[in-house]
Amino acid sequence: MSGHLLAVVIFMTAMPQQGEVRRQGPDRKTVQAFNRSKHAQQVFRRRPEPPPGGQVIAVMTNHDRQRVIRYITITMPEDQKKKDENDKDDEEPMPLVFMPPNLQTAVLERENLDRWVFDEDGTAEQRWKHLKKLLDDRIAADSLGHRFTPAEKARLRVAGKGDIKRFLDQVEEERKRFEKERRSWRTGFAALRRLDPLATIYAEGPFGVESLYAKTLRRIKAEPPPGEQLPGADR
Repeated sequence: MSGHLLAVVIFMTAMPQQGEVRRQGPDRKTVQAFNRSKHAQQVFRRRPEPPPGGQVIAVMTNHDRQRVIRYITITMPEDQKKKDENDKDDEEPMPLVFMPPNLQTAVLERENLDRWVFDEDGTAEQRWKHLKKLLDDRIAADSLGHRFTPAEKARLRVAGKGDIKRFLDQVEEERKRFEKERRSWRTGFAALRRLDPLATIYAEGPFGVESLYAKTLRRIKAEPPPGEQLPGADR
């Protein structure tokens, strides 16, 4: 394994104010108990490879009323890097420890944005497949209360794909901002926390009440069924 791997738990109780990071270290018994748990092994198996000369930070945040562990990869300026010559057990997951690096000098890797928003879906094809499935599931669910014609389903798919494109465009706009903000821990971590709504949209689908899909669905339901005339249309 290249680089030095260090895992640090940061408990976020709320969005930091003005880029402030609130850290509350758990006591040693809590960390030791976590390291022995099955959940810890699942967490460590999902960790990314650290960048050359860099580190991996395990961040525990509150997201949608649940505790979620995410990983942040960072690199340090040359004078902050430390070589670990005695690490002979690269195959074993490293336990969570209490020694945070000097995060004030950390630079967040570009890949953190994709990991934060898209979780483990690493390729554009995987992301599109996930969003397409959410769209198909939404159409199927709405079909239970309304018998759509093939043309109406096609309209919903076009609208839903428009929502997917708009969502992916939003991510790309945030990527441009993150490229500037990732060069310090304070602004970079605040930028990642700002991505929480996009992560929720990716998990649930970009088809909320103001979406193109929802507007198209409302128009379809307001239209008369095929072959049925509007009142007074024969006058």
